[in-house]
Amino acid sequence: MTSASPYKPVYDEIMRVCPSSVGVFQGPSQMMLPSMLARDLANHLLELYRMGHVEEFPSLSIQIEKFYQLPDAKLREWATLGLLEAIQSVWSATEVDPQTFRRYLMSQSLRDWDRLAAFWSTGTRNY
Repeated sequence: MTSASPYKPVYDEIMRVCPSSVGVFQGPSQMMLPSMLARDLANHLLELYRMGHVEEFPSLSIQIEKFYQLPDAKLREWATLGLLEAIQSVWSATEVDPQTFRRYLMSQSLRDWDRLAAFWSTGTRNY
């Protein structure tokens, strides 16, 4: 018997605000490393964007902003920086400019998005 991932509450919140992501977090996927799930979610969001189905992006962005209040630092980092970094990384490997996702972000996530983007372009960490 396997125990539930400590990330499960975060995954549940993402699925609640972005129901199309259920397949990313359920089934065999739920046993994947959090970084792999972040990558899979970034790919899922990319496919939604390509199909013009961005209706869930605003509510997901609101939830990411709420994740900054998580008391557990490890969960907070994955749910904020980890997701933002995965989106930038996955989207930048395609024809879609990752900055396209930026417009959906809010204050704290927007600040971290810009810091990550600066890091990718300069190699200098500014945290």
